[in-house]
Amino acid sequence: MRSFLTAKSSWVATVAGAGLLIGLATRRADIVALVAPFAVALIAGVLVPPLPAIAAEIGVEPARCAQGERVAATVRLSATDAIEGVTARLLLPRELVAEGQGLGAMDLPAGASRSVTVPLVALRWGNVELGPIIVTQRSPGGFIEQRASIEARANVRVYPKVGSVRRGVRPPRTQVFSGEYVARQSGEGIEFATIQPYSPSFGTRRINWRVSSRRRDLHVNAFHPERNSDIVLFLDTFDDLGPYGHGNLDKTVTGAAALAFYYLNHRDRVGVVGFGGVLQWLSGSMGRRHFYRIVDYLL
Repeated sequence: MRSFLTAKSSWVATVAGAGLLIGLATRRADIVALVAPFAVALIAGVLVPPLPAIAAEIGVEPARCAQGERVAATVRLSATDAIEGVTARLLLPRELVAEGQGLGAMDLPAGASRSVTVPLVALRWGNVELGPIIVTQRSPGGFIEQRASIEARANVRVYPKVGSVRRGVRPPRTQVFSGEYVARQSGEGIEFATIQPYSPSFGTRRINWRVSSRRRDLHVNAFHPERNSDIVLFLDTFDDLGPYGHGNLDKTVTGAAALAFYYLNHRDRVGVVGFGGVLQWLSGSMGRRHFYRIVDYLL
């Protein structure tokens, strides 16, 4: 806890000191008597008891949001002794901005707690940390300001905006899992490939009876199977150049999130490799859950 003299105390001290000097220099008791109340008020105003111990907790709902969305931070304060006119301020990173008046001034009853909810807007992606809380109280005369920093923290994960990708890169070869790419080889699928002689491995439902009757031998329809591909996103994370929120690292993160979302929606396996002095990677997988793993990795 730290104590500071306010602008009011400086003004009163200046008036009282100047009046006392003038009164003593001119030997005029009336001037001294005139400024004496200022000096007494200043002395009484600075002799204030220290700020009682205050406990604080921070909760954020929801704990995850997308860039541009709103979250609510709830600050709960409690004190062992009653405190009047205490002002609390929640320190926010640059990624979050508060809407409204913030916490403001409040009275804390002894042994009770007060909760205040602050609406926040997420301006930029990141693993964002809120806190600490700065608590301020002024003395009754307004001459002394006591300030304490309460170590309370909370985290919220802000996901980047996912842009749209018109068309992805067609893979040179596909994998064995089902996807949306037409494979070059024939197999089970819906894309017609060719007509070929019958084999017991094909089954009877694929027999082309019209061609078989004309050629007097069983022939079957062959199709191209739909397969997926393996996608690896290689990220250069050496440095962040450019203005805040519009640097190359922002473009890297938002672009990687958009590509991962596009390919995962096409049932591809997506992996991420990041190189920023130390090589880091995330193994490839599929599905919506893996998309959030990728975004967490990007954060």
